[in-house]
Parts: sequence; structure tokens; C-alpha cells
Amino acid sequence: MSSFGYNTLGFGGYPNRVPPFIKATGGTVTTDGDIKIHTFSSSGTFTVTALGVDSDITAFVCAGGGAGGGGSNSNGGGGGGAGVQEVDQTLTSAGDFTVTVGAGGSSGGGNADGSAGANSVFNSTTSSGGGGGDNGGGNAAGGASGGTDGSASAGGNGGGGTGGGGGGAGGAGSSNTNGGVGAQFSSFETEGTPAGYYSGGGNGGRNNRNTTTRNGGGGTSTGYPSGSGGTSGAANSGGGGGGAGHTGTVAGLSGGSGAVIIRYTFQ
Repeated sequence: MSSFGYNTLGFGGYPNRVPPFIKATGGTVTTDGDIKIHTFSSSGTFTVTALGVDSDITAFVCAGGGAGGGGSNSNGGGGGGAGVQEVDQTLTSAGDFTVTVGAGGSSGGGNADGSAGANSVFNSTTSSGGGGGDNGGGNAAGGASGGTDGSASAGGNGGGGTGGGGGGAGGAGSSNTNGGVGAQFSSFETEGTPAGYYSGGGNGGRNNRNTTTRNGGGGTSTGYPSGSGGTSGAANSGGGGGGAGHTGTVAGLSGGSGAVIIRYTFQ
């Protein structure tokens, strides 16, 4: 008798033999050696058509980043980087698994707080969206990150005419507008930007805009008086959006969307 045992799934010309690996579809499928990778840049379905002797997967779940705060009497805070987790799971049944990819938070306008990013969900794992940055009605704090495995990094407190940086998944935002660094996941570095970093905090607004993108997709901020420039969090990175300079009609920048990536041995 084969060490694989028997069921009705069928494999390799033996109608009742269990395959050694799972078989699945969904998302954008690529391979890396003996690893198959399913990347979901938007919500969808991961469909397992057969379980195998090895039915272990690694799921990477990144939520949406928070939006930066709008400019008002002073500069807005940067948006927080999204929550992001990498978890090992063993699938116990075939079938359809819903994949929810969180959208980035949106700006509420020139005098409004940025909104939080939306959660991403796969199977039993939920990652929380990044917090929105405060508007520039005072000392605008950056939004908190959604964190890694539930541990959030704080946004920086605004002060001295600058908005606080948003918290990143890998570190807190600062009071001098810098967003926190994202968290790095070496197993997913071919999908992340750059080099496997995700969920960087957005920079807070300041008079001379902050043009440095945080590792993990956190956006740059606008300046005063023109309110020009600034970038949103990078798509599918969970980065926070940049905060606005204190021109009253300037909105903060939106957060970056999340991603769900599933990896497993397939041969």
C-alpha cells in the first residue's frame, strides 16, 4: 500500500491515491522553484480543488493603509501603515476560501481627518487597517499602524508647525514628520516594494514638504503655501498616505491598498 493512503481524489494515474501536494486556483499565480504563489491584489476566491499529504500553506495578509490628514491651521498628520501578518496554516478541507483585500483609507478634505484603511481577511486571519492622520487643526498626530500580529506602532505627535508621521508596521512615526518604517517579510520580497517591505507610515505635512518615501510604501506629504506634491500610499503595500500642508483647502493623501499572498509547495 502507498504511504500516501487512499481516497477518491486521484493522482498520477492511480485513481484512488492521495496527491502529495494541494492543488488550487485563484489570484495571479506564479512559481518560485518548488513554491507556488497566489497573489491577490483585490478581493477574490482561493479555490482548493484537492488536498494533499502536504496541505501546509503560508498566508501573508496585509490590510489597507490609513489616509493622511488634511491641512487646516497647521499641517496634517500622516496616515498609519496597515496591519500585516505572515501565518502558517494547515488546510483541512478543499473548497472555496474567500479572500478580502482591504482598500486604503480616503481623505476627508482640507480640514478633515484621514479615514482608516479597511481590514484584509483570509481564512482565520484578519489584519487591521492603518489609522487615519489627524487634520491640521492643532498639533496633528499621525495615525497608528494596524501593526503586526496585533501589535500596533503609534503615530508621531505633531508640533512646531509639523504634522506627526504615521506609524509603520515596523516602527513608530516621529514628531518631525517622518513616517515609521514598514515591516520586512523576506519570503515575500519579490511581491513587496521595495525588497519585501510593507505598511510604511505616511509622512506628516510640513512647510517644506517631505519628499522621502518610507520603506513599505508610506506616502510623501504636501507643503505650504502651494499644497502641491505629496503621494498616496503605494498600491498593494498597505502604506499610509502623506499628510497635507496647512493650506486650508488641501486634502491629505489616500492610503495604499492591501494584498493577500498565499504560498505552498506544489512539486
